[in-house]
Amino acid sequence: MPTIQEYPRLLVVCDRCRSPLVARELPNGTLRPIGSGKTCPCGCGEFSIYE
Repeated sequence: MPTIQEYPRLLVVCDRCRSPLVARELPNGTLRPIGSGKTCPCGCGEFSIYE
């Protein structure tokens, strides 16, 4: 099984505060921010891929 560092990095935005974050996309589609745990610093855990 690959380590978390092997998953692609993406630019995402928090769905609540719209802050940009770098995240990894896991195989199940979950976006996991890098360096801030599972949530944005504002506490939200929902993200959208920046387009």
